[in-house]
Amino acid sequence: RSILFVPGVGCVNGCKFCATSHFFSKSYTPFLQSAEEIFHELSRLSDKLDCIEFRVMDENFLKDGNRARELLRLMEKHNRAFNFAIFSSAEAIEAFGIENMVRLGVHSVWLGIESRYMVFEKNRGRDLKAIVSELRRHGIMVIASSILFIDEHTSQTIWDDIDYTISVNADFTQFMQLIPLPVTTLYQ
Repeated sequence: RSILFVPGVGCVNGCKFCATSHFFSKSYTPFLQSAEEIFHELSRLSDKLDCIEFRVMDENFLKDGNRARELLRLMEKHNRAFNFAIFSSAEAIEAFGIENMVRLGVHSVWLGIESRYMVFEKNRGRDLKAIVSELRRHGIMVIASSILFIDEHTSQTIWDDIDYTISVNADFTQFMQLIPLPVTTLYQ
């Protein structure tokens, strides 16, 4: 059993295919303004529902590294443990640190691999295989998500992307087809 937790909406990364990012004008709108508010709400829900498992619906929960570090500090200060399933990007994972993710209670992360042929800033220059390997070595389950049918895909390169995504050796792999949703840069 787990609790669905939505601390905010939107994402500043602005990936051209992402409706959430563009719907919220490439910005993040927090529902809870600080790590302290998040901590108090997590504690309240955990006590009320007798559950420490949270499914965090936030496009990139670790993107605000200061908020995540402060949440970790508060959890440790008050000796409160929570378990989190989150969405995050490679850049945010590297900035926050996998050891800190473990201390925070992250047990699974949904990671956008996207494509080797359409590289987004969040993945540029990052060794995704090494990141996934290190996450798994620390006991964090990884769901790798990739996009098919981009302009750069040919009958060969699409299979290169499929093989690459599988080769990162995540626990689960998701392939999504590129869809130009209204409000996205891709649609425009």
